[in-house]
Amino acid sequence: MRADFYELIKGEVTKLFAEAHQAMSGGLRMSELWTLIESTIESLVTIVEQLPASGAEKKEAVLELIDRFYDEEIRPLDMPLVPDAIFDPMIGAAIRPLASLLIDAIVAAFGK
Repeated sequence: MRADFYELIKGEVTKLFAEAHQAMSGGLRMSELWTLIESTIESLVTIVEQLPASGAEKKEAVLELIDRFYDEEIRPLDMPLVPDAIFDPMIGAAIRPLASLLIDAIVAAFGK
């Protein structure tokens, strides 16, 4: 993402990530984690919508932020009953393709 774009939304992104971190602090089940990921993607689409950029640039910005969210907030999680050797590669491989589909669905549904 362009540095100037990030500077425009940095405060909102930082707040969103902090809220998600707080929500995860007590631990999450897998279903709760996916719900949190979905709501984070939806919030990021809303935040990124304000950027003076093309639709493709905005989508890539959301995907980059989701990658960052995964690296900073999700990867460090220890999921009960799911070994990291299984959890990390599974979620890591799935998050970007699923995020891309969800972004498209949000944009189509809400015209963002």
